[in-house]
Amino acid sequence: MNKNRMDSPVPEKKRSPYAIFFSRLLKAALLIACIAIVAFAAFVFKRLKDSKSMEPIAITQCFEPFDRPFGRKNEFYKDQERGCYGQRWVMPRAYFDRVSHSSTSETLVVNVARPGIGPGNLLPSEQFASVYHSINIKPARSGKFEDHIRQTQDAYGTTSGLVKTARELYGMDVYEQTKIGLHQYHDFFLFPSANAQLFVKCLLKPDTTIDQKSPNGSCDVIANVDDRVSITYHINYSEMPDLINVNATVIGLIRSFMRN
Repeated sequence: MNKNRMDSPVPEKKRSPYAIFFSRLLKAALLIACIAIVAFAAFVFKRLKDSKSMEPIAITQCFEPFDRPFGRKNEFYKDQERGCYGQRWVMPRAYFDRVSHSSTSETLVVNVARPGIGPGNLLPSEQFASVYHSINIKPARSGKFEDHIRQTQDAYGTTSGLVKTARELYGMDVYEQTKIGLHQYHDFFLFPSANAQLFVKCLLKPDTTIDQKSPNGSCDVIANVDDRVSITYHINYSEMPDLINVNATVIGLIRSFMRN
């Protein structure tokens, strides 16, 4: 009999409603505290990352190696370590994207947040579109932007039948392709009639004319910066009426990074 009494289970003590309430309250408080700690850590990490990303970074963009002929070598920085003539830059790290290499020179790519000219690499990923935010910087080899325009007109005139029309758009002369395949995308260009420091290249959908261009369409702006480099960036049709101001702002930013 005694053995059976010893082996029988001891009834569990029932918790009071107050104990259950305070236990649940404690668990909720601990959960909220953990969430707050994680959020605070993320905030501190972002602040540290943002401040670090605004630290200056120095870049040398090579145009030509020493062993190749370069008519403007006396106008640019002579980088003994890399063995090339080029352009020096200093910019916040948050603007810098990459340097693309080719057989003849390098293209510097910086990212901006637009509208406006803030550092593009601080944009949330869902707001960043590299085509729209990138500015490509290339050397001005001849030193005269008019030569670059003439070479572009000649090249497209040969391959695409580019001809000047009798119309203007956004205060610039319109040039259209005449060699267009059936149902193909095609370009039209805008060139200022005088003192040309930029030109614009726009893409049209197949079987559409300039007057039928999409209001959501966009163009590439190719602009001169002090006869040292040329820049290419994207612009929406909605911004085209304000192109002069947009271009001046972009060029001002690029000038601020120059260190030669």
